Amino acid sequence: MNTKEEPGTKTSAEHILIPCCGQANTGQITNQAAIALADEEYGQYYCTALLALNPEIIQNRLQGTEKIVAIDGCNMACAKKIALQAGLEVNHHVLVTDLGIEKKEGRKFSPEQVKKVTDAIQNKK
Repeated sequence: MNTKEEPGTKTSAEHILIPCCGQANTGQITNQAAIALADEEYGQYYCTALLALNPEIIQNRLQGTEKIVAIDGCNMACAKKIALQAGLEVNHHVLVTDLGIEKKEGRKFSPEQVKKVTDAIQNKK
């Protein structure tokens, strides 16, 4: 899978990963989880800010995609809300705090926390 596609080109990725990338530890975990899953070729990482700014670019690329995965750090659910606002159907929503990871000030997190999130995404039916 080509994870370095140009904006506007179509993707055939099975999963589109949309992380919230918030500033707190849980938001940073969403970003790292999406990167890890893209590196493992589980899916294509998409920029949530670009989706909010110009949804047409991403909508044009999604032909053939089976699942859109929104990964949120907290119950504000920014990634999911942005995806829905852009007219996308979120097939799988993962909330980091629902996995027992506490949202804290600062950006520190552990590799084990990232793995907990990637496992939750990959094991969801």
